[in-house]
Amino acid sequence: MPEGKTAVRLNNAATWPKSILKTLDAITCVFTLVYAAARERAAASGSAIVRAFADRDEQAFTAALDKRCFTLLRARWERLPPQKRPLYTPKERAEILQIMRLRYWNTEKIAAYFMVHPNTIGTWRRELNGRGKNSSLFKPPVNKISEAGRWLVHQIRELCPEKNFGTRQITMHVIRAGKKLSRSTTQRILREKKPTPPPTPALPRTQAEAVPPHHILRPEIINRTWHLDLTTVELPLIRFYVAAVVDGFSRKLLALKVYKVSPGPKFLSVYGVK
Repeated sequence: MPEGKTAVRLNNAATWPKSILKTLDAITCVFTLVYAAARERAAASGSAIVRAFADRDEQAFTAALDKRCFTLLRARWERLPPQKRPLYTPKERAEILQIMRLRYWNTEKIAAYFMVHPNTIGTWRRELNGRGKNSSLFKPPVNKISEAGRWLVHQIRELCPEKNFGTRQITMHVIRAGKKLSRSTTQRILREKKPTPPPTPALPRTQAEAVPPHHILRPEIINRTWHLDLTTVELPLIRFYVAAVVDGFSRKLLALKVYKVSPGPKFLSVYGVK
């Protein structure tokens, strides 16, 4: 094979040259138009047998395309990890059990077809017969871990990487926060990729404009915020306290006084600070 060229595999259309793909697409379009014209002519025939053959051919053609689409969707579904697949709704669970009876399939075959565990099908059957502990067949699960919960587990693991802080401690802290979680679920979440952090809810625009920003360390006008500082000065035989009041905007010293004992709240009342 010449250097710089990739191998062409007949069973992999991704390796075909663009010229072959364009030719195949043109042939497909011509074949579709000819086939549709012939089928429409047969469907408009005066013979009932010819019309029946045309109808049967159309149904077979549609069934073949539906099967091909189903194969593509199923292949994409199988590539997802089991914990990432969407859960079946109660209505879909009841329909799966109906299909199981109508097609005379056992538990293993219906579970493999719909990509669930056989124990899950067995649980649905017991709940349908009224022998299950929880009636989850007719109601969705209430303890599904959200993306925020998964992010919380990963965040705790990053903040506490010590070996003695394991999955049991992480589960215990999440349960204390009011979220139901098991240790096996924590272990499964840590094996997954960390999700994106949950978005922070933004303050409504009208409310944000109504409340102007204000910081106590950076006031915008004079005599709005005063800062009080109390310093202790210790010498070998004496101790005294120095209290000062400073304006937060102008940084001007408003009052300065020395005390023999700690002034406490009396200093504020002397200078009219309430």
